[in-house]
Amino acid sequence: MKQEQSTAWLNGWLFLLNGVAGFMNLATILYLKTASTHYTGHLSQLAFDLGRGNFSHFSWLLAVIASFVCGSMLSGYLFADRVFYLKRRYGVTLMILGAGHLLLALLLYHPFWLICYCAFCAGTQNGLFIFYRGALVRTTHFTGYLTDIGFELGRTLKGQHDAFWKVRFYLASIGYFVLGGVLAYGIGESALKLVGLGYLLAGSYYFIFRNYFYNT
Repeated sequence: MKQEQSTAWLNGWLFLLNGVAGFMNLATILYLKTASTHYTGHLSQLAFDLGRGNFSHFSWLLAVIASFVCGSMLSGYLFADRVFYLKRRYGVTLMILGAGHLLLALLLYHPFWLICYCAFCAGTQNGLFIFYRGALVRTTHFTGYLTDIGFELGRTLKGQHDAFWKVRFYLASIGYFVLGGVLAYGIGESALKLVGLGYLLAGSYYFIFRNYFYNT
């Protein structure tokens, strides 16, 4: 029973991270005019800006992309051993990201630095080395998940039902990302200032989950 509860709590943490990402992404789209968690479109926009000679926007997007990569680099440094177990650094990282966001959003507000920091948060979050039932989990963007859903459905039609749980998991992850965006839209412009609270909540949840089930 405790193992089942532990799995449910871990699911809750992962879905909370999905929701925070969706919340942050819609907030930055609405109020900073730039997505913070998705980069395929940004790369195409770079080419468009170069073609038009819009070097100001090109520089803006390039800084956002570089910030995302820097966040991923941080995760690579923190989780270089590529082994998933409940380390304290998962919770600490999320708490620091949240505190930093609140500092920038509430005390040192500047659109450029805030979008770069949000991109940095997204890169760090997406680079967290999290394995769930043998699958590497990404929590900020879902193009790969859409591909995986189609792939697993194709396998199911072929009669291979062993990994159908992934379809449910991926659909739930996408659903919580969308739900986070809906919440940001409903809150309005204040959502941009509340992203940090989402990371603090995710970090706190992690420590509660970790201490309750594993006493570590």
